[in-house]
Amino acid sequence: MQESNRRLPSEKRESSRLLVVVENGNVPEMKSVHLEPLTFVLRIFGKGRSYGDPYDWAATAVRVEPGVLEILGVTRPPLPSEWRALRTDLRTQGWKKVIFTRMANGKEKKHVIDPKK
Repeated sequence: MQESNRRLPSEKRESSRLLVVVENGNVPEMKSVHLEPLTFVLRIFGKGRSYGDPYDWAATAVRVEPGVLEILGVTRPPLPSEWRALRTDLRTQGWKKVIFTRMANGKEKKHVIDPKK
């Protein structure tokens, strides 16, 4: 099985592959399975902190289509410094469009954001 990186860019990552041996009489048949990550947890850490340490902000993210990420289920609205860090990281990973979904007064509101700006 191919080892994956912790960061998974939207379209540039290589597919994870799992080889399964299926007995077909006496000749084993190799099958290929594609695993595509669709849901992510976003966490923003304070200065000097990293994965495993307490985080300052978190959200769920869903890959809607290639290059498009929807962020929902946030712990709170991100601070301007957190938003800058998030946009920089998403841009670096190759995401082209981010949809930020939030509920306000019982209604869903979607904001479309270009991480390049």
